[in-house]
Amino acid sequence: MAMNRYKASATHFTISAMVIAVFFAIVFFVWYPMPYFYIEGTLDVIIVLVGVDVVLGPLLTLIVFKPNKPSLKFDLSVIALIQISALLYGANTIYSERPYFVAFAVDRFIIVHATDVKKMDLSLINPKINYHQLGPSYVYAENPTDPAVKSKILEGVLAGGPDIDHQPELYRDFKTSIPQSFSRSLELDKLAKQYPGNQTIIDAFRKKHPNAESFALYPLAGKHSDVVLVLDKTNAEIIDYIDINPWNVLKQTAPHQPEQVDLEEMLKFKAPDENSPLKGLPGAPFSND
Repeated sequence: MAMNRYKASATHFTISAMVIAVFFAIVFFVWYPMPYFYIEGTLDVIIVLVGVDVVLGPLLTLIVFKPNKPSLKFDLSVIALIQISALLYGANTIYSERPYFVAFAVDRFIIVHATDVKKMDLSLINPKINYHQLGPSYVYAENPTDPAVKSKILEGVLAGGPDIDHQPELYRDFKTSIPQSFSRSLELDKLAKQYPGNQTIIDAFRKKHPNAESFALYPLAGKHSDVVLVLDKTNAEIIDYIDINPWNVLKQTAPHQPEQVDLEEMLKFKAPDENSPLKGLPGAPFSND
């Protein structure tokens, strides 16, 4: 049976969907495991790729496909080229912006992207630290104790340079170093009361993790949003995240107090006399002197 435009479009759709599904699995499970897929806004790029490769490509095939058309091979080649170009561009963008390191610094986690790593000298990393290039690797950025080193880093930061989370020579093994920062962990009760809506999310988290008191919680900053990263104190493993903004605090404003009028200050002024060039401007103060 001869191929018609509908079968050609359906075949094109099936192949495109399979390619995108494989690519999505790599992105979601290897390059951007949760919560990084969410907080880095990767879904936006995926949606564009789906629109071009899974929707636009088969649709164009439906439009141009005509059996025995002289230019059919050329038309289909152009469509395929557009799809491949979009996929390669999107894949390169996603890959180059992937989380390479997730560095704990002082009291929070900072994502170090692959583009940032290109500016870093990875040979300075302690050889005992194991890290891989595909998915995010957790490291502990040690706050230097040497005043001279601290001063140098501070001067660099003020000049727009990297902070300790982007200093590979300060990286330490995550699991053996993170326990010293457990005292700076966020508290679930405080997070619950910090902002409207937090209580419901925290209650759901406690229900999911009855042993939540044995966890350490820290802010994790992303491009798209910030969340709370959760790790188990017993083995220093990252086990979950809480989808609340750790910086979002409900501001308590004091009730408005009416301004007090100082009568003595008011008596120092009087309205302009008849010869004043500013006569007629209400409220303009003029000194009695």
